[in-house]
Amino acid sequence: MRWFVATFVAIVTLAPFGVQAADLPPPGPAVYAPPPPAAYRAVANWGGFYVGGNAGLGLARDHSDFTTGGVTFASADTALFGAVAGGQAGFNWQFGALVVGAEGDFDWSNPKGSISAQYAVCVPPATATLEHDIGARLSKIQMSFSPSS
Repeated sequence: MRWFVATFVAIVTLAPFGVQAADLPPPGPAVYAPPPPAAYRAVANWGGFYVGGNAGLGLARDHSDFTTGGVTFASADTALFGAVAGGQAGFNWQFGALVVGAEGDFDWSNPKGSISAQYAVCVPPATATLEHDIGARLSKIQMSFSPSS
């Protein structure tokens, strides 16, 4: 209890001295300072070399009927599941707002599954496994609509 009373007396006694700062004279006239330099605007440039990668998952299911003259002679059910991954690389040149470039890409896919076909004649069902890769080379011409191009 003694600490509480001592703290209370100290706060009540010393509190008026904290108000003295409000009695300072008003500040003088503002001193001129030059404005800060304008912010530099970033320039968009789409030119240069780039490389990238991709990965994903492929799923497919399909049913097909094969007919001739309105008569179905075979039907096939397809179910595929597998990974897809690849990469791309290229180079762009920018001339003002015009961007010209070349790119190559390659994707590997591993769709494993089966094709079950049923024929109207007595032939055992056929099954197969599909695998393939995808690649491309391309050239491109684009326009840049960046504000600083």
